[in-house]
Amino acid sequence: MLSFDYEGLPTVLIEALTCGTGFISTDCLHGLSEIMTGSLSGYLVPQQSPEHWVEVIKCARLSPPDLEQLDIYQKYKAIAQHYLDLLTAD
Repeated sequence: MLSFDYEGLPTVLIEALTCGTGFISTDCLHGLSEIMTGSLSGYLVPQQSPEHWVEVIKCARLSPPDLEQLDIYQKYKAIAQHYLDLLTAD
């Protein structure tokens, strides 16, 4: 769970998705809403809205998203694999 007012490139979100970890965050002007699309958009909390955090946390615990079925997960997983291949190449 992360609370931002502004986030350019949400690296921690990308890392969490790549690892198959759920994520909850504030809905910043840039970055997060561009990645958390479709069913993930339900895990974005409006800014300056602490009462919504409780609702979204409960939702995430009761019904976590199946990240492996998401298009964005597959894309980041492929990118991470390319980096691993580069690191282990002879």
